Amino acid sequence: MKTIYKFITVLLLGTIVSCENEDVVPEFTLQQPANTVALTSTVSEEYLLSAETAENLAERLVWNAVAFNVPTEVSYKVEWSITGNFDEGREEFASGRLTETNYPIYVGPLMEIAKNELGLDDDPGNDIGNTGKIHFRVKAFAGTGEGQTTTSSISETVTLNITLIETAEEGTPVPNCPSIWVVGAGAVDAGWNWDSPIEFTCVDQVYSANINLTNDTFRFFLTEGDWASGQNYPFYAGEGYTINENFEDGLDGDNNFRFIGTPGTYLLTVDTVNKTIVLGEGSGEGTGGEEEQPEEEEEPEAMVPEMLYVVGSFLNASGYGDDWTPANAVPLAPSSEGASDFEGFVNIDAENAQYKFLPTNENFDGDYGDTGETDGSYSGTIEQEGEVNCSTPDGTAGYYLVKADLEALTYSLEKTSWAVTGNATPLSWPAGPDGTPGQDHDMTYDATSQTWSITIDLVAQEAPDNGLKFRANDAWSLNLGDNDENGSLQFNGRNITIPEDGNYTVTLDLSNPRAYSYTLVKN
Repeated sequence: MKTIYKFITVLLLGTIVSCENEDVVPEFTLQQPANTVALTSTVSEEYLLSAETAENLAERLVWNAVAFNVPTEVSYKVEWSITGNFDEGREEFASGRLTETNYPIYVGPLMEIAKNELGLDDDPGNDIGNTGKIHFRVKAFAGTGEGQTTTSSISETVTLNITLIETAEEGTPVPNCPSIWVVGAGAVDAGWNWDSPIEFTCVDQVYSANINLTNDTFRFFLTEGDWASGQNYPFYAGEGYTINENFEDGLDGDNNFRFIGTPGTYLLTVDTVNKTIVLGEGSGEGTGGEEEQPEEEEEPEAMVPEMLYVVGSFLNASGYGDDWTPANAVPLAPSSEGASDFEGFVNIDAENAQYKFLPTNENFDGDYGDTGETDGSYSGTIEQEGEVNCSTPDGTAGYYLVKADLEALTYSLEKTSWAVTGNATPLSWPAGPDGTPGQDHDMTYDATSQTWSITIDLVAQEAPDNGLKFRANDAWSLNLGDNDENGSLQFNGRNITIPEDGNYTVTLDLSNPRAYSYTLVKN
């Protein structure tokens, strides 16, 4: 949830007093300003900072243009403070003198302030804290310099709550949200008491633990030792969770979870982001029940494919080739070699399209489908046995960002429409937190080349503070920039430099998964 800050500041400014003698330099008299500077952007509840995302955009401060009603240039500065008291110990953020009404703040500078000024630390082994606040404001002034007689306007303050993501010695993330707990007879090693509850640790709102299950009931709890903090089966069902078929409502008075699958050790995952409760293969570290379970022949470990492919009834209408032909399937790429999370953009230009995920583009062996009951389902979860054909979330056509995780057995689709924005474009940066539809310059998709493009007049602007960016759906939640100025694109990357004024054809290529690119050709 974001908090909108409203600012009202009354300041004085100078206006020209006419003189009969043309040789006399005009004097300025302090009067009420035509308007005051106010931040129009909103801030998030929390900003998570890490060295891996140092070049990412954390926030873009946007403010209104100030009119001083005098024939002079208007300049702006962004200032920061760790105390919020700008009269004492005011610090000037490294913005320099600005003429634009926005300023990008990247993760890297925020981390420097967090460590050097606030004294925060991302080492979980230290007692030093990893959370703090940085306060920002904008100052507008007439002319190009500041002095005792300079007329100025100052916005109210916005506060960024920052958290340095703690890392273990190996550099892996440590839990960054509170644990939850399981108690019950169905959890063999816990039972209905608080002597040995099962702790589910949390990373990025996803809870997981290896748990020994038997055919009985159990319940989740938010607080260890607090029976009143329980969350039963109807709670999760009512919140819209997709719950693994091995669980049912116990109908035991408290409506606990009842495990009805094969007793054994499992990896139980509660994903509060995608709203799924998934049961996977456990580590085997549980103690098991009193009766020794017969040893089963080990199955070979499933290999994660190098690529994942989307095949279905939309291929022909979308320009990919014959429908349901593996060779024409659209590829998705993993985040790294051997990783289970796949991503890519897919043009699904057909209503009520149906599709599946393939580990190879040669045949249908090992295909993944939706866990629903009928073809054309969209539940957000996938399986390989008893699966049905997937569909889009609402059955409509569109250009989708598709994600699938073969370990979590989840998938998602987000419809996108792309545009260019920035102070190199005629409409400049959108006002407000995201702007309104019509403030971006919409691009057109070509199914033959599988690219988005626009021909547009651009003015010279230099990154990282100025330039051009790509963004989807008139919002900043999906935006692409170029961190290395080499034609490749990254989510939340830096602005793109426009070398000189002119008419350009701008092309965005999202057809190569996780290797997105663009070109700027001056006409």
